[in-house]
Amino acid sequence: MIDPIFAMNPLRRKLLWVLVSYCLVVFCFGVVYWLAWRSQPTAFVFAGSLPVHQRIETLEGRIDRLEQNIAADRLLEEAPAAASDSAAQARIPAELDSLVSQARELTQELASVLTPLDFIYFSLITMSTLGYGDILPNSVFVRGLVILQVLTGMFLVVVVVNEVLLAYKQIEESRK
Repeated sequence: MIDPIFAMNPLRRKLLWVLVSYCLVVFCFGVVYWLAWRSQPTAFVFAGSLPVHQRIETLEGRIDRLEQNIAADRLLEEAPAAASDSAAQARIPAELDSLVSQARELTQELASVLTPLDFIYFSLITMSTLGYGDILPNSVFVRGLVILQVLTGMFLVVVVVNEVLLAYKQIEESRK
């Protein structure tokens, strides 16, 4: 018995090949985007998760203030009268512990909200050149991947059109 895929006419076979290729490219880029996000959570910006970004900005502000406090405490340590100021020295570890716990909570929240399917969605939207803007690349590496994917998608469309036209031409020639 002949396999149904090989029994198809050339046009349908080529269209099936194109569909499978397109899905494979979308899936592969989606997985690469997800892996890039897992290694560097700031590689993407998510417009739909504004509270998370506000929390990140708040955390960054607190880190800046902590760095300023550390610099001020170092200056105080150099002065002889401030050597007995134990409150300033106790404040730094407490703030660091708080920041570390907030960073862990934020990382867990992002990890629980985003799945590989979100990045496959981003890949599909990128490949189709729709670009909704709900997920944005935020690093040079990811932007390079997006450019590569768009060029791959354009190339695939050209190949599809060529293959479909060739298959159609073969069908027309076989009818004559």
